[in-house]
Amino acid sequence: MKLVTTEDAQLRCEHSPRPGAPALLLLNPLGASLEIWDDSLAALSERFELVRYDVRGHGESTTGSKTELTMEQLARDALAVLDSCGIARAHLCGLSIGGMTAMQIATLWPDRVLKIALCSTAPYMAAPNWPERIQAVRTFTTYVRVAGWLGALAQGTPRPDRLVAAVERACDRVGSAGEIGTISATFLVGAELAVLRGDLDAAADGYRSAAAGFDDADMALLAGAARWRLGELLGGDEGRTLVADARAALAAEGIVRPDRVVAMFVPVSADARLARTRVRRVFSPAMTSSVADS
Repeated sequence: MKLVTTEDAQLRCEHSPRPGAPALLLLNPLGASLEIWDDSLAALSERFELVRYDVRGHGESTTGSKTELTMEQLARDALAVLDSCGIARAHLCGLSIGGMTAMQIATLWPDRVLKIALCSTAPYMAAPNWPERIQAVRTFTTYVRVAGWLGALAQGTPRPDRLVAAVERACDRVGSAGEIGTISATFLVGAELAVLRGDLDAAADGYRSAAAGFDDADMALLAGAARWRLGELLGGDEGRTLVADARAALAAEGIVRPDRVVAMFVPVSADARLARTRVRRVFSPAMTSSVADS
């Protein structure tokens, strides 16, 4: 790793030289650090000289002195990274806003580009509500971390009290935003904790509230996952119908293995138990009324 100095910022960069191979610059999505590419490095490094870096204000890069950033500035930062690695031309692979950065580079400096791969992106961005987008990124990243902790609890861990406390603290932080998506996430986590402590009625209520809230927030993946786990919990004809409907809804979103996605985002299955561990409900009565009223 090294730090690349741009006009007014320092960007953390990783360069993996491969003599004779074409260069590939990896451009991250919003809210992610260069580690987002970790699982792809082994395959990509067989063919490419790889470069990845943290965008301003992400990971270990500094924000810089500018109060407003343009796509051109982000593109200039990317070229500064390539320059620091001694790379004149490179393939670009951009995910989300990283794809927008790739398109900006290809438009303004086509001589620096071999080919571009654009993933989950668009040629323009409508004026976003940045506080809302930032909160959404924080909520999602926190939830992914919490899901890992819940999976560890379900599998059995020597110090469950520490993980339970960490889960509750994380939910307190994101739940304080008061938005339907974040509140629904705390309902979902609360339902999983209820399963672990054996309070299945509370778990069913939590799954129902989470699914309804995710529907209102247009978060189909998590709504389907919540209904899937609710169906497993209820069993019988009603439960089988809920699971089948959730499977169909997730498949309609393009998910090939819905069962694996559910296991990843809602790792506590209906038969999981965590004996002799005292946990309180993560969701409060105020949160319950907020979701019910939405």
